[in-house]
Order: sequence, then structure tokens, then C-alpha cells
Amino acid sequence: MIACSLLLFLPAFCRPQTHFSDSLPGVLWWVLAMWPGVALLSALWSADPGRSLLGAIQSAVAPTGIFLAALAAGRNPRMLRRVLVGGSAGIALLCLTTIGGLLKGGIPLVSQGANAVLASDLIARWYPGPGLASTFALIGLPLSWWIWRERLLPWGGALVLAALLIGLLSFNRMYWLGLVVLIVIWMVSYRSGRYAPTKGRSGLLLICLCALVTLALLSTTVVRQSGSLSGQSIVQASHALAKDPRWSIWSQWLDSSMQRPLLGTGYGKEVARQVHADHFAPITAEMMDQAGKSHPHNLLLSLWIQTGLPGLLAFLCLMASLASLAAAHARRDTPARHAALALGMTIAMLFFKNLTDDFYDIALPAMFWAYAGLMAGAMRGKTPT
Repeated sequence: MIACSLLLFLPAFCRPQTHFSDSLPGVLWWVLAMWPGVALLSALWSADPGRSLLGAIQSAVAPTGIFLAALAAGRNPRMLRRVLVGGSAGIALLCLTTIGGLLKGGIPLVSQGANAVLASDLIARWYPGPGLASTFALIGLPLSWWIWRERLLPWGGALVLAALLIGLLSFNRMYWLGLVVLIVIWMVSYRSGRYAPTKGRSGLLLICLCALVTLALLSTTVVRQSGSLSGQSIVQASHALAKDPRWSIWSQWLDSSMQRPLLGTGYGKEVARQVHADHFAPITAEMMDQAGKSHPHNLLLSLWIQTGLPGLLAFLCLMASLASLAAAHARRDTPARHAALALGMTIAMLFFKNLTDDFYDIALPAMFWAYAGLMAGAMRGKTPT
């Protein structure tokens, strides 16, 4: 997908009727170049320059090219619909893989990943695991809602259901919380106008959401522990939530980050793990298993450790500029409002889901920036000729 998107970017950029200069605010162009630049520069002081350089190209430079290609496609309504067919096919494929995994491997596969069953199984190899599958679902839900809301494709409603199903079957706690955040953002955005729910309905909806989230958090914890919804009490599930190992993981990685607070270790989670291996070697606590020692399970902490303060600030400025662009169009009563709202929800889900994990490498940034480019392009209207 990355290679094809970059190939699409070249002709889109070279076409005389493609005007990138008026597609985005000037400040966004600067921060769009800053983040990949810092990621590439981090290879100069990295313990493994080759790996840092490759990671920066895959996860920072290539997604930027994908964003620009999607931006050009999003501004042309006919091209936008063609590209969205591919995007919806990807969500449908993941949904079918998730259902196939549930039927073949049972709850252990969809709730614990391929390690829970025979890893050589075809479906197990295609299913990305509950954490990444639920992340894809939350990132894909705003796009699916936008497609359905604007009737960009005839199967938009089915696409929303497919994205929901992927997350529901992953039995991931953060998916449920993220789903509530998406619904709240939607309710706030339509607090006035014909789409706004009445006060009575809003209160009832919030009560139902709270009850749903409580039950979902407890049940998903039980499923992740036992592979089924039986044999575990609510009290045991509550204790498991309170003893989440991430508290220990964040604390230990925060201590290790103090060794290189300014420039970091160099881009790439593997590089950071290699540099801080001596720090984690003597730790044998139950909460710090191999997964906890592999990366910090927090996107912002991970970027700080890898690229230092310059990289973290560049990334935050980039996201803030993109969110500012979405907010500016979301306040307008035009068709672009829905694309802007979907873009804002996508940014929110990227941060929210990765507060307890860090999937921002290769696949996820490519997907995120492809969607962001399509929405940003659609907000700016048809390409001038």
C-alpha cells in the first residue's frame, strides 16, 4: 500500500492542474516537513543508524507522500470515490478475517492474537491481533461514518457496521472507551440543528453509554484472561483492571528516558529497546514481561524516547495544525463540515487509542495519513484547472 501510494503521488504532483499551494495553510506545510525531517536526522546519533533511517522512511516520510497523494485525490470527487472503494475493501477484508478468526480459532484468537493459536494458520497470519485490529476499527470508524453520512458509496452503512464489528470482536478495553468518545464528539458537534438529540434523549443516551462501558470493560477483561465469558466473577475482573501492568511499564520507561532526554535514542522502537536493554535486564517483576520491555505502550512517551524533545514537539505541532484545519471547517455549515468532523475524530482516536499502546509504525501511519489526506482534500473542494 505504501509503495502504490507513493507511485500515485508522483503523477498527482506532476499534473499541471494539481495545485498543492492552496490545499493547505502555509504553517501546515512547514510542520508537515518538520516531523519527517527530525525523524530522518535522528539517524545521525542513533545506535543503529540504518534501522532508524529505514523506520523514518517507512513511518514518517512515506506517510507524508501518501497524505499528499490522498490530498490530490480527495479534491476531485470522481477520484475520491474510486480511492474510497479501495479503502472500504480494506475494512471489509479485515472484518472478514476477524469473523474467520473467531469461527476457526475461537475467542482466544480474536482476543489474544495469533500467539493463542497455531501461528502458521492462514487466518491467524492475516489477523493483526486485538490491539491493532481495534485501533484500525477506531481509525476507520470516522471515515466509514463520513462515507455513509455523505452517501459517497452505496454501501456506507455496511462499512460502518463492519468497522464496529472488528472492534467489538477484538475484546479490547480501549475500543469501548474510544467508541464512547466518538459518540460524545458526535453529540457535541450536533448540539444545535436538526441532528441534535433532545435533552431527554441525550441524558438517556449518556446513562446507557456509562452502563455499556462499565459492562464492556469488565467483560473484555474476563475474556482476555480466560478466553470465554464464563467462570470469572465481576470482582476478579475489577481487580485485574486495577492491576494493569501499564502503570509499571510507563514508570520504568520514563526512568530510562532520562538517560537521553534531549535527542533520544534514534527513530524506531527496536532501537530504543536496544539502547535501554541494560536498564530493563535486571527487572524481573511480573508486570514487566517481554511485551513491557519491548516498548513504552504510549505514543507520546515512545516518540520522546526515540526522537527527543524536537521530535515530540514536531509531531505535536503537526497534529495540532491538522486539528486546527479540521476545526476551522467544522464550524462552517457546508458539506465540508462532515469531512472536517471525521478528520477531527480520526485525530482524536489516533491519540486516544495510542495512549495505552504504540502502533504508530508502518501500517497505522500509512492508514491514518491516507484517510487524513482524503478528508482534507474533500474539505478544500474540487481541484482548480
